Amino acid sequence: MNQLSDQITTGAIARAQRITLYGPHGGGKTTLVSQLPEAIILDPEEGSLHLAISRFVATDYGTLCRVLDELVRLPYQTVVLDTIDRVELFLRNEVCREHHIAGMEGMAYGKAWQFLAEKFAEFITRYLDPLIAAGIHVVIVGHSNIKRIQYPGLDGFDRWELRLHPGCANRLKEWSDAVLFLNYKTRVIENQGKPKGLGGKQRVIYTTHDASYDAKTRIEVPEELPCTLEAIEPLLCGWKRPPIVSVQQQFAEALADLDPKQVIAFLIDRKQIRDDQQISDVGTDYAREALRRLPEFKKTITEFDFLAM
Repeated sequence: MNQLSDQITTGAIARAQRITLYGPHGGGKTTLVSQLPEAIILDPEEGSLHLAISRFVATDYGTLCRVLDELVRLPYQTVVLDTIDRVELFLRNEVCREHHIAGMEGMAYGKAWQFLAEKFAEFITRYLDPLIAAGIHVVIVGHSNIKRIQYPGLDGFDRWELRLHPGCANRLKEWSDAVLFLNYKTRVIENQGKPKGLGGKQRVIYTTHDASYDAKTRIEVPEELPCTLEAIEPLLCGWKRPPIVSVQQQFAEALADLDPKQVIAFLIDRKQIRDDQQISDVGTDYAREALRRLPEFKKTITEFDFLAM
């Protein structure tokens, strides 16, 4: 019972935020998210080439995954994935390749689509959650489609939805702390006794669920926001990524209770550093392995007779 009580927390817990921003093409989604703090855009669609920003153009799934793995160790505050539509296309290709089918309809009973939803959930868990755990905001950009909805006994209506398979879209919306719909604001006027929508040039971000689109936030913000960085910054909850501590720094700090002369002599003897280097100059792989086996490693150092060198 005491173990359980030790794990119970109270109050708000600050962490990096998971944000999905979607809307029709040409609305300025990429330009908006490029202004987020210390952002890098992973841009498989090459839609950010007109912007003076940090980007990586990943044209295949394997490259995208390798970059996401590496970004955990790089000093960015925000990772933007633009767009999630292209990631889903990568995953469709992976499903087809693994199951030796020409297209997603090549398996009976919709099994290929089930495999896609599973791969999409795995992508989030394997590649996006570690970024959040490392204190990096993750912003997902997506396009939208218009879908006709017809409920029994009611008139049909149009609805904006993420341009993803429903299984993937639902998983992404569940994962996100905020789902934001960006669109041009529409005015409704009466024309011959019937409502008529008039499009405009004002772009707005919708933050609350509506019959015509999906949106949500976990904190209280207005239902409509202007399409500006200042308007969406509160959704980051004031979180800033802590300074990155390299594996070598962690290694040096873990050995701080030992005699530094003995540690340096040991590392020189093992040819991990030169005699003009410091403890923190060891290689990344060596430091990572030492930390994994720290008690055994420290014992080996303390038993090392550096005076006999």
